[in-house]
Amino acid sequence: MDAQSPGPDAEQKDAEMQDSAKTEDEVKEGALVLAEPSSQVALRARRSKALVPLFVEEKGHGRDGELLRDFIRRREHLKKDCRDLAVNRWLIRGDFFDEFLKEYAEQYAPGDESVDEAALSEQAGQMVEACKDIMVEPKSRKKVEELEVVAKSTDVYELRDTLLAAVKDLTTPRRRLGVHTNNVMPDSAKEFLKKQNQMRLRKVVLQCLKGIWESGVGGEVLQMALDTVKSRIDRFKTNSGDSDVIEAMAGQQWAQLEDLVTIIEEQLSQENQNEGSAHARQRLGPIEGRRTKLVVDRALEAMGGQGTSRQVVEWIEEHPEELEKLRESKLNWNVREGRNKPVWHSTVQSIMSLFRKVQKPGQPAIYLASTAPEEPLAILDASQKPPRRAKRPADENAAAPDLPDPAAPAAPEAEAPAKPKRARREPKPKEPKELKEPKELKEPKELKEPKEPKELKEPKEPKEPKEPKEPKAKASKAPKEPKAKAKAKADGQPAESVPKKLDALDSALDAAFAAAASG
Repeated sequence: MDAQSPGPDAEQKDAEMQDSAKTEDEVKEGALVLAEPSSQVALRARRSKALVPLFVEEKGHGRDGELLRDFIRRREHLKKDCRDLAVNRWLIRGDFFDEFLKEYAEQYAPGDESVDEAALSEQAGQMVEACKDIMVEPKSRKKVEELEVVAKSTDVYELRDTLLAAVKDLTTPRRRLGVHTNNVMPDSAKEFLKKQNQMRLRKVVLQCLKGIWESGVGGEVLQMALDTVKSRIDRFKTNSGDSDVIEAMAGQQWAQLEDLVTIIEEQLSQENQNEGSAHARQRLGPIEGRRTKLVVDRALEAMGGQGTSRQVVEWIEEHPEELEKLRESKLNWNVREGRNKPVWHSTVQSIMSLFRKVQKPGQPAIYLASTAPEEPLAILDASQKPPRRAKRPADENAAAPDLPDPAAPAAPEAEAPAKPKRARREPKPKEPKELKEPKELKEPKELKEPKEPKELKEPKEPKEPKEPKEPKAKASKAPKEPKAKAKAKADGQPAESVPKKLDALDSALDAAFAAAASG
């Protein structure tokens, strides 16, 4: 067979290709087109309608169009007071809402769909969100200079556009790598830092958040910005092991932003709970009593890594300029009633318990900074314990005993000689003590003779009582009664006459004389 002649297999393939080409030509000539089912056509049209990322951009509606689109997707337009919500909470201009609500509702309002179609549309929405930056041409970012100029405005809608644009361009806080060198930054580097966009963007976000909050409107726009800022800070904390954001690069600015976000979020939640009641938003003032631990740590580092609680308080009072580098307002300087010291004194005392301390008996506790090295363990292992000291010091001139060679074979153990018994010392006999001569007894003293009893004196004879004078008769006054009768009447006893008393006294005296004579 000739090598150039084609084989039967090649001829068969050529015939099949010619037949397929003929069938395609016949289909084209006869215009034989298979019609798709109507359900598939409707589904394809719905998908093409859902995948319209350029609708808002083509209309040129800007932020109002984006907010109205999200407003309709959340079914907020179905509520009774939808216009008030759109104007006050979403910051959508009223005339724009009235003009384009119907058109946006036809474009973005979720309709009544079956389960399968709803799942498909949800997947399409997720795909659109994931590919938004690819399908849509990236917008030209506004320069920071323009945002800084608009941030000083008092127009709420301009602040809204500036806030959403600045928040979108914010990056995640960066961690500090390496050890701080404590070198002073030169002026050229400071001028270069002033041109940094991220630092200036954070200032713009701070100004816009305060401006919109103090205007009393824009709750939903504020919530969008707060969620974006919180996501950046949470990402930093996750990557750095739940560290404080003040430890990041430009930490003071991030810390101020975090404090502002926390305050606005707390007050927004209260505002949503009290929705419908008339109230005014509070002005954002300084934040007090936060991050006292960082202040104490800074004080300990400045004092060499350690210090007492009294030294920490004194350092804080003497270096107020160092505290400004940590936070806008850190300590609570208010003085409570009945006390002469500010509140942060007691706060520092309680925070000191979170630091390691070294305390010796009779001395105040010394606290260590967080960067101080750890102390060695006080308890050693059994193998590292120092040898026990003998009670008696060993003789320095004594020769060291010969140690056996470890390589030599071990010699048989010999019986240890018995230890000689100690000779007990006999106690010395004590000499008997000389007996002392007894002392001479003293002669007893002569007894004194008893004294004779004194003679009893004779009792004096009682004087005869004088006869009482007769009272003078008076016409006006009644005669007075004698005192004895008056006393007897007061005691309730009958009054006795004076002669009877004298007789009783005489009889008593006679009895006394008789007893003395008989004795």
